[in-house]
Amino acid sequence: MQRIVLTYGLISGVIVSVMILGSIPLWNRGILSFDNSEVVGYATIVIAMSMIFFGIRSCRDYHFKGSISFWQGVKVGLLITLTGSLMYVLAWQVSFNFLPADFTDRMWQHFIDKAKSEALS
Repeated sequence: MQRIVLTYGLISGVIVSVMILGSIPLWNRGILSFDNSEVVGYATIVIAMSMIFFGIRSCRDYHFKGSISFWQGVKVGLLITLTGSLMYVLAWQVSFNFLPADFTDRMWQHFIDKAKSEALS
């Protein structure tokens, strides 16, 4: 079971890490913006977290011989999530050093300006 959890957790973490670290050059070239990066971010989360389903299914099929209880599934899913989340945090810490210093200020200002322009009088 540990091997399955690590395998699918690491796959999930690699997907998220590659997208985080791979998006920095896209930001610098202007391909990603604050508007379209939301779609990329959510798609990455859905793809990476689908590894939970595949991990639980694999654990059910190969470790528990076709039958898994609810709490065993929850345990496997949480362990996969924890592994992927740890890799996410590490990738974010690395990428934070490569983003412009005013990145969060520019992001907040963009969404404030967008909300003001869409507001009804």
